[in-house]
Amino acid sequence: MAKIIEPYNPQKIEIIRRMLEKQAAKGSPLAYEIFVDNFKVVMKTTDLTEFEGYEDIMNNETKYIRINVFNSPTETISHTKYVFEMEEVKKPEVQKPLGEVVDINSKIKESIAVERERWDKDQLIKELDRTKLELQEAEEYIDDLQSQLDKSKTKANHWGKLDLGLLAGAALEGVVRKNPQWLTKVPALQELAGVIVEENMNGKQIPAQTEVTQASFTKGSDTPTLSEEEQSYLDFGKELSENFDDAELSILYKIIGELKRDTSKLQIVAELLNVPAG
Repeated sequence: MAKIIEPYNPQKIEIIRRMLEKQAAKGSPLAYEIFVDNFKVVMKTTDLTEFEGYEDIMNNETKYIRINVFNSPTETISHTKYVFEMEEVKKPEVQKPLGEVVDINSKIKESIAVERERWDKDQLIKELDRTKLELQEAEEYIDDLQSQLDKSKTKANHWGKLDLGLLAGAALEGVVRKNPQWLTKVPALQELAGVIVEENMNGKQIPAQTEVTQASFTKGSDTPTLSEEEQSYLDFGKELSENFDDAELSILYKIIGELKRDTSKLQIVAELLNVPAG
C-alpha cells in the first residue's frame, strides 16, 4: 500500500484521471474512490464520468482530497493513496486609521506572539486532520482484513491463497504415478495401478522403482510419505502463498505459462529483473 501526500494541485489530479482513462482504453480498467476530508463522495468504481464529482463538494473549509486507486476492480487492500492537502487561505488584516498612535515595539511583539500562536494552532489542526485520516484508513484496512478472514474461514481446505485440496491432490498424483505399486496393496485399487503403469509406459514417464518404494515407507506402516522433491513442491507453494496476493499469483501463473510455451523469453525476463546467470 503506497501513500503520496502533496499540496493540492488540480493538474496532478488531472494526471491521475488521464492515467485511469488510458488503463480503461487498454481494456484493463482500474477502480478508484474519492474522499473530500473524511467524506466519501465517489464510491469505488471504474466509471470515469463520476471522477469530477468531488469538485461539487469542495468549499473553503475543505482540508484535503484523497484518491484511492486500486490495482484491479476486485482488489480491496492493495492500492495507492493520493492525498492533496489544501493550503490555508489567510484572511486580510483590518487596517487601522492612519491617525492612530501606537507603540511600535509593543505592537511588533504582540504581532509576533499572535502569529506564533496562530502557527502553533494551525500545526495542531493539521496534525489532528492527518491523525483522523490515518485512523479512517486504519479502520478501512481492518474492515478489509476482517472480510478476507471471514472468507478464509469458509474455505477450510485453503492455506492462505492456495487451495490445499488441489495442491495435495497434485502432489499425491505425482507420488502415485511414480509408485503405482502402492495401489496393489489395496485390492480394490489393483486395476487402477495397472492403468497407471500402462499410461506411464505409453507416455514414457518414469517407471516405478523398488528403491523409491522402499524409501517411501516408514517402518511398520504401509502409508507412503513424500519424497524430498515432493515436499519441496509443497514448501514452494507455501512460500508463494505467503509472499503474493490473489491478483499477483494470477499474474505469476500466467507468466509461468507463457515461459513454458516459449522458454527463450526466460533470459529476457532475467535481464529485465537483473537476475545473474548461473
